[in-house]
Amino acid sequence: MSDDVRRNLYLRSQRPSDPGGLWGLKKPVGMLLADKQEMVIDWIEFDAVDRHARQKKSVASLSVLTFLFKTA
Repeated sequence: MSDDVRRNLYLRSQRPSDPGGLWGLKKPVGMLLADKQEMVIDWIEFDAVDRHARQKKSVASLSVLTFLFKTA
């Protein structure tokens, strides 16, 4: 066991035309564009969307899940 704090950051590249992997709940963050070498990453738009709240809202109408969550 270590007393030091370890942090990891996992970045992967993907084609901007491919889905972002958040099922439409959030737009992916563009980090590099071929025509903009000095690009500034827009984290404000990404952070403005609460993925968890939108995800709960998107499944709220599913009766089985609603029943399971209410009885838990």
